[in-house]
Amino acid sequence: MRLSFLLFIFLFTGICETINSQIPVYLPQDNIFETSVSFNYFDIYRERTDISNLTAYYYEAKSGVSYKTDNFRLSLSIEESRFRFNKISSKHNALDSDVLIKKQSLAPMFQYNFKNTSATAFLSMEKNNGTSENSYGFNFELKKRILLLEKISLQLSKINIPFSASFNYDEDNLHLNKSFPLFILKQSFDFIPVHNLQSKIDLYQMWNRRGSSFADYHTITQEALFYGFEFRNDYDKNINLSIKYFEGESDLFFEHRTNLYGESSISNTQILQLEIGIDLTKRLSFLKKLQLGYLNLTSKVVGDMQSWPFTDVVTSIIANRLYYRGECNIDAFYSSLSTDFNLMNIRVSPELTFIHFEANGQIENWQPLFLVFGVKNFSSSPIDILKLGAIHFSLQTKINFEEISLLISAGQLLPIYKVKKAIVTTPGLPTPSVYKKSDGGRWISMVIIKYFN
Repeated sequence: MRLSFLLFIFLFTGICETINSQIPVYLPQDNIFETSVSFNYFDIYRERTDISNLTAYYYEAKSGVSYKTDNFRLSLSIEESRFRFNKISSKHNALDSDVLIKKQSLAPMFQYNFKNTSATAFLSMEKNNGTSENSYGFNFELKKRILLLEKISLQLSKINIPFSASFNYDEDNLHLNKSFPLFILKQSFDFIPVHNLQSKIDLYQMWNRRGSSFADYHTITQEALFYGFEFRNDYDKNINLSIKYFEGESDLFFEHRTNLYGESSISNTQILQLEIGIDLTKRLSFLKKLQLGYLNLTSKVVGDMQSWPFTDVVTSIIANRLYYRGECNIDAFYSSLSTDFNLMNIRVSPELTFIHFEANGQIENWQPLFLVFGVKNFSSSPIDILKLGAIHFSLQTKINFEEISLLISAGQLLPIYKVKKAIVTTPGLPTPSVYKKSDGGRWISMVIIKYFN
């Protein structure tokens, strides 16, 4: 399977995450009681060829109620979400995969405000792929001038990452059904404004270490540690600068009856993002904001897997181990223009984004000739697209009635050019042509909010 579609999924998934974070269940209002319902659907990628079908999509539905006074806020939300990646091939000795991440949750949240402080706590009772789990979090905020700071907040939370997958190769199959917990510590510092310059920095630390069963006599242990920061700087509310940096590593260990038969290590993972936003309303009446950004992602993976827990003794000696390694480096440059205007009683907000990607990397795998000696069945799968350009157009509309707000948003990602690696072919042999049809890169969202004064 080529890695070019992974580049497209990475690109569109990043857009989905940005869009999803900008569509809150509750919009900030001064109402005592409010209810909301939202639905988001992301058609990430679909591909059909002569020998395979591939589908990737994500959707979520939320509903919630919120009650607040001057001193406290109480809310309750219900959510269901599903991500699916499915690949089926008719080719012999091809790997078929079906990854499903399904989640239902019921989450109460309580917030209490003191004179200069506020405390927030939430509990999410979840059912992830049929397994019951709990997520929780606490946040404490102090609004008081201390040295150069005017506000400090500390947040500790635990979230669950569900994972369910089925892999089939020839007549062998493997089923996984797991939920990995992730602990997050966030520290935020808001600095005192100086000459209309407002600055804020967030420090993050994320970790996990847990071993648990995923099949009969099989145990998987995950160790992960990531840390980073986000710095935001606003000048007179006209120019804002954001810098994000994360790095870390993660290890997976597979055991059968306490005997190790596989391990995987993701190392040297670094994410750097730079963004600058400029308010254009004072210079151009028909445009509101210009945003420029740069994103870099680098990572490496290495690991091996032995076959003896799944096959007989003779087979495990002959084909006992699979080694793999990979690395990638992705650079993304993007710019966007946005505006908003009124059309009768409808608030319309279009946005156009141009994205340029440059990528290189590959995944290699091989087997030893005997036990751990020699090399056979070596395979290398590089990212075959060196450069990729795309535009993303989105449109958000907001309609306000007396006590109801309706938000409808939609967007489409369109590749406009790509530069592929040169394919080396054997002289005299024709290059086989493969039928291929791909689609996706679109999303739609709807939010309905009812206010009670």
